[in-house]
Amino acid sequence: MSKPSAKSRHSLRNEKGQFSPSADNPVIRWNLPGALGFAHWVKEVQPHVLTARNRYEPFRPTPKQLTVIKKAFAANESGNFLLSLSILIWPRRHGKSTLLALIVLWLFTSRQNLTIQLLGNTEQHTKRVQFNTLVKIIQHTPKLKRVVPENNILSYEIRYPGRSNVIQMNAVNTATSFGDKINVLWVSDLHACPDMAPFNALQASLLDSEDSLCLIDSNVDPIDGSVHALQKEAEADKSIFADHVFYKDFEEYAQKAPPWINRQKAKRLEKTTLPTDFKRDILGQRSDAQNALFPGEVIELCKTKYQIPVTDLTELTNGRSYKVGAGLDRSKSLVGGDNTVWTVVLKVASPEHGEPEIFLLSQTVFRLNTANAIKKQILKDHEQYQLDNAVLENYEVSDLKGWLDDQKITNELLSAHDTNQNASFPEFYRIAKEGRFHFPETLTGLESEMRTFAYTQKTGGKYSFGHASQRFKDDRVYSTNWAIFSLRQAVMSLYTIGHIDCRNKSTRRAFCVLMGGSLALLCKESCPAYQKTESMFQEYKRFRLDDDITLQDFFETKVRLEGARIYQAA
Repeated sequence: MSKPSAKSRHSLRNEKGQFSPSADNPVIRWNLPGALGFAHWVKEVQPHVLTARNRYEPFRPTPKQLTVIKKAFAANESGNFLLSLSILIWPRRHGKSTLLALIVLWLFTSRQNLTIQLLGNTEQHTKRVQFNTLVKIIQHTPKLKRVVPENNILSYEIRYPGRSNVIQMNAVNTATSFGDKINVLWVSDLHACPDMAPFNALQASLLDSEDSLCLIDSNVDPIDGSVHALQKEAEADKSIFADHVFYKDFEEYAQKAPPWINRQKAKRLEKTTLPTDFKRDILGQRSDAQNALFPGEVIELCKTKYQIPVTDLTELTNGRSYKVGAGLDRSKSLVGGDNTVWTVVLKVASPEHGEPEIFLLSQTVFRLNTANAIKKQILKDHEQYQLDNAVLENYEVSDLKGWLDDQKITNELLSAHDTNQNASFPEFYRIAKEGRFHFPETLTGLESEMRTFAYTQKTGGKYSFGHASQRFKDDRVYSTNWAIFSLRQAVMSLYTIGHIDCRNKSTRRAFCVLMGGSLALLCKESCPAYQKTESMFQEYKRFRLDDDITLQDFFETKVRLEGARIYQAA
């Protein structure tokens, strides 16, 4: 970089392009080379950031942040930055966006004639994650609020007229990315960028500005993604700084992650998200764009010794309340090609841990894809199991929908678009991973499809689900998924009981365990409600041999009364 003139944005330097050691102006200290200038700015401005306590408090950099700042903003003797592009590839909630926001505000208040461009994945994302973050830091930092008053904060710009600086944002598209000469480009969440064209166009706007910077914060992306490409390029290009934070497992994460992150909440995500999501967002690990949804060990966990179609549900429920759902994945052709598959499942609360379990009751593959054959099987299963709900994938099922309505069978149409796929398949995976999905080990067709069923990461953080190759089928998996999804609103209790019809007219009735008391009265022998409660209690104890729970505690905590208590006055 050539030495600046006295009237450039670096005019706080002397004629030789060096900083004056005797300068007393704080802005001059903020312009000291690299990380030293930022350290002075933080110390003197005391920027306030939002903390885990939901308060705006003075920023205190962590050792990791200090190390990154020293490397990313290293400067030569003249104060020029040695690196032109810095990318922080950190897991979620590690403070990467906040750190870059502070860097932007440091440059904004210490340099002159700067145009700083913000770029998110959408206009709303840019406004929420970048622009609003900057505004809130300014508003909660007294010294910044004085130099950037409210009237300098507009809808799409933050202005500092005294130094001829501006921070700006605009619609995220290629058409609006040309024309401007910019000095700093801050890009947020590059891993989820749906279109790289605006980013590439804005990078070109940095070409004719000395000491220009491109700052990027991102989560890790799939192997050979755009973020990974920059990271690999940094190995050869010494003008690029890439810092990738990742953990080999959750134990290392719990030990080394920033102190403001709640470990318990992070651990919970391991149960509720897809493996790739957890590895990317929490552990910072990079994986393939396409991944198997059901690893081999998960499938083995689901295989159970029983036969289908199940004819006696009591063998699976043992007195517990349950719901039955079904799902239909219909083929596009009458014969050949994909299969039309109808699956029936049962949802019941586990006596061991109380979480719902799913048992596959029946799965029919129609070699001849006719409405009559499908209706016949649906009617047979409804007579056998009494379906509580059925999901029909919305393709060539209008005739079946009307027929189901006529048969008074509760049903719904669902399209297999991204929203429904991303709502249903992660839950299917979670149930399977936790050993709460059961299918008979003889059902080799479903097992084979599960082994070749994959999910592929798309832009915007969503996934598509289907067979890993056109050589494989996925109809059985889709049908099973819709069957499980049909019971998504069924909240299961371990045990339920209908009405309690008490015939005891004595005052002792109030002492009965079923009427709010703690005793088993003599009338229990002729009381159907008590007999059912006792039977459920013994069934519960069969699974919990070491549990010293009493009948009273069992009734109060494990049994849901679905009807009413009916009794006559004493």
